[in-house]
Amino acid sequence: RERHWVEQNFCGDSTSYIVCDTLKIIDDICCMTDRCCEVYLRKDGLSAPYQKMRELLHKNEIDAFMDLLEATIKSIPYDIRKVTFNEGHYHIIVHTIMSLIGLDPISEATTSDGRIDMVIKMPDRVFIFEFKLDGTAAEALKQIVDSGYAEPYAGDNRKLFRIGVSFSSEKKNIIEWEVV
Repeated sequence: RERHWVEQNFCGDSTSYIVCDTLKIIDDICCMTDRCCEVYLRKDGLSAPYQKMRELLHKNEIDAFMDLLEATIKSIPYDIRKVTFNEGHYHIIVHTIMSLIGLDPISEATTSDGRIDMVIKMPDRVFIFEFKLDGTAAEALKQIVDSGYAEPYAGDNRKLFRIGVSFSSEKKNIIEWEVV
């Protein structure tokens, strides 16, 4: 980089500042701005699958959302799964994906009767998720009902979705879900 000594400031005082080539700084700023604009101008900076996931939830297209969630989990390479996943591992994956798509997942939401695996609150709807590893989606939904997980939202005007999700330790993915 070419450097220039500025011998005097605007008041005529002597200085010892080193000023980098102004054109280089401007060029760097322009490049950085272009990169930021590329990300910003994409819808919320999300890649297409994540944009689609959020759109599907906003449209209440839960089956299509779950299909895409399943495909996303399936994309995790086999060789990075050095340990056997437990239910918590899958819960973390779903929580992270929900956060990435701009939602605010509440994991292990405490009620007077237990803990809901995950709650997603949106302006006009609430999603209650219960996860089961090597269980069934029906068992997950039964737990939502038996534990009264939906009761705190009984007076809420938002549409309520109860979603039971079953993961398989053998297939290392979602194997079924049910929505009520």
